[in-house]
Amino acid sequence: MSEFTSILLTPQEIVEFFKEKGLPKPQYRIYTDRTVFTWEVNSEGMNSAEWISELHRKFPRVLLRTGNVPWVANLVNQLIDRKETISTAESCTGGLIGSLITEISGSSKTYWGGVITYSNEAKVQLLGVPERVLLEKGAVSKETVTFMAQRMREMGNTHWGIGVSGIAGPTGGSIEKPVGTVYIALAGTNGYLRVERFLFKGARQEIRIKAALLSLLLLESCVCQEFDIDIERLNAYI
Repeated sequence: MSEFTSILLTPQEIVEFFKEKGLPKPQYRIYTDRTVFTWEVNSEGMNSAEWISELHRKFPRVLLRTGNVPWVANLVNQLIDRKETISTAESCTGGLIGSLITEISGSSKTYWGGVITYSNEAKVQLLGVPERVLLEKGAVSKETVTFMAQRMREMGNTHWGIGVSGIAGPTGGSIEKPVGTVYIALAGTNGYLRVERFLFKGARQEIRIKAALLSLLLLESCVCQEFDIDIERLNAYI
């Protein structure tokens, strides 16, 4: 029997892949941050590593890991080992990022804390986002999340700051910014800044959870430096 970890992908997408390959349907267990699949390698002469490579050819590498990988816990522990700290400014995720981090025992050594600035007024009063930015660019914009992440990092004097704002739906979307549009900013030391726009599929809660997980995946890619995230390819599967 072999195991692998799936992040963000629905179990149905993985099950369909196995069906296409003529493989028995895998069993799976759903965790907060991942789904872990258990499957039996068939008799075609390919080992589990080779089948994982097949999965990577179809799905983005960042979303699949060999074995049962508690990746959020691993990320938190790496931050602790590196003596690096993080703070979060959340809008559409409503505290889900902080919740994922604080599920891990010992996370107080790395997580300074965060704010939920759901309304424009909260963004202005708690983070000092300029009203001009909100009026001209909107709450869901590169400019707004950049300010959120950078200001949060300054407030907590942390190594990393995350800012997230989006449209979880089912209302509030537009042609320019449809439901599922989420901007995520990651601010770091020495002026580091990465801002990405995502278009998530699914119902309201699915979009919120995906945005929270993707925020930590972006952080993981910087902290662990084992992979980069191909945003264009990733958007096809989230």
